[in-house]
Amino acid sequence: MTYADIRVQKKDGIVLLTLNRPDKLNAVTWDSWREITQAVGSLGEDDEARVLVVTGSGRGFCSGTDLAAAAAAAAAGEKPAAGSRSERLRSRFLATAAIVACPKPTIAAVNGVAAGGGLSLCLACDVRIASQEARFSAIWSRRALVPDFGCSYLLPRIVGMSKALELMYTGEMIDAQEALAIGLVSQVVAAEELMPTAMALAERIAKG
Repeated sequence: MTYADIRVQKKDGIVLLTLNRPDKLNAVTWDSWREITQAVGSLGEDDEARVLVVTGSGRGFCSGTDLAAAAAAAAAGEKPAAGSRSERLRSRFLATAAIVACPKPTIAAVNGVAAGGGLSLCLACDVRIASQEARFSAIWSRRALVPDFGCSYLLPRIVGMSKALELMYTGEMIDAQEALAIGLVSQVVAAEELMPTAMALAERIAKG
């Protein structure tokens, strides 16, 4: 199936889902969330799919929701249809929930910034591998928002309650080495080694 904001490739039992808005650091729109949910949700019925790898194209993993697009739509006077606000909010949760519930092992190959909803997407994966250029932020508090997309549920279970609250309260950006130190990621590798490392792990898992 062809998608607008993501690419999905499958080979030898490995499904590679690439967020594909590199000019926006892979910031996601409402359509992006729906595409992710649909692509991941279909894996449960795909007997040939053994492992899911999630990454981003270009310099970023995912910088979160495309707030600029939402602001532009509002400035243009576009009004959401009745009932669509709750549907859109639900679509963001469903994307991360689909990854958490995916019956196949999931790996996040974090190639750059993972902020807001992008952080939640990588938290939803079973294994997280980061390049040395990766950065992580639970940025919501700096936007006068509360942590969303499952972050407040997932982050404490990965790094512990105290560190999770610190990250969510401050919204500070942390680098790959700090992410490794607190257990947010399991490996940090050179940028050029990220995809080979993630795919090699996926191959080992796929072979059982």
